[in-house]
Amino acid sequence: MTRRGLIGAYKRVVTTLGVTLILQIDSCLAQSPGPSAGEGTLDGAMLYRTYGCSACHGDGGAAPLPEHPKLAGQDAAYLIAQLRDFKREARTNGQSASMRGYLKTVSDEDLVAIAQYLSKQRCR
Repeated sequence: MTRRGLIGAYKRVVTTLGVTLILQIDSCLAQSPGPSAGEGTLDGAMLYRTYGCSACHGDGGAAPLPEHPKLAGQDAAYLIAQLRDFKREARTNGQSASMRGYLKTVSDEDLVAIAQYLSKQRCR
């Protein structure tokens, strides 16, 4: 097999594994209740992990894979607007279909807490 063929095969395997992981996480999230907020301020870091955001966007939004955007250090208002657009299906590019699946159960308050947490992370 040529180098080009190996690279294509590698990309297909990585894509298949990524889709499988997303489907497994989506199934897991569908079976479990969303995070519950206690009294006071919501914990954006806990919500980010609980909703499975780190599966694609990495710890603290550092995005270990090039096809997923780095969220760390982004402006909170920008992140909130993008998350809301994904949720209401105003964004249809990139990974928008999987983002809509993830955001189905995320409340607006949780979106804000997650965005605020990410905006305070350092881009690596």
